[in-house]
Amino acid sequence: LVVDAATYAVSAVLLSFVRAGSRSDARAGSSSMLDDLAHGWREFTSRRWVWLIVVLFALSNFGFTAGISVLGPVLALDAYDGAPSWAAVMVSFSLGTLVGVVVAMRLKPTHPLLVGMLAQVVVAAPLVAMAVPTSLPVLVVVSFVCGVGVDIFEIMWITSLQQHIPPESLSRVSSYDWFGSLALTPVALAVAGPLESWLGLQGALWVCAALGATACLGILDPQIRRLRARPS
Repeated sequence: LVVDAATYAVSAVLLSFVRAGSRSDARAGSSSMLDDLAHGWREFTSRRWVWLIVVLFALSNFGFTAGISVLGPVLALDAYDGAPSWAAVMVSFSLGTLVGVVVAMRLKPTHPLLVGMLAQVVVAAPLVAMAVPTSLPVLVVVSFVCGVGVDIFEIMWITSLQQHIPPESLSRVSSYDWFGSLALTPVALAVAGPLESWLGLQGALWVCAALGATACLGILDPQIRRLRARPS
């Protein structure tokens, strides 16, 4: 936690070197918060590739949160050796996200969301591995691969938003993105226990795996597949 806090301090220092350009928002100074919300909502809903991904990830994050934050630790107590095992899974996932960032920085795809969606296919893999269930070493490896895929998608997604959303609207669209993508996670934490009581641990994990995999359905949409990167 101390190291995590230190990274925020480093981020604050780095952000202090960012200088805003001369572009000004003509609406600034005269718009109210409600005007900003309405403007952001119009920009958000006018692009199917944006709102569809957010809807899919609301469901995917529901399954992932319930599985990883609640059911996974229960499985670690039942099938492995408790906290040390689950710590290994989480550390492996975190290392995977670091590798995913490095990989994504080297990619320059013509269709970034297509690449991101292909990488995102592995998002439900740890949930499937837990539902089977499998051995701890396999779960650790699968979690690492999941972390790589998750952050490759994240970089492709953020880059696509920055390239295709007008700069004056980006923060508003991003707010709807974060709100929509994470809106169901508190519900996931609340229902994970009752779901396990109803279906059993393995049954609940299979439901979470199915929900987690819904993010991959975005690849079926032509707007998402065909969205092209803009030259920098």
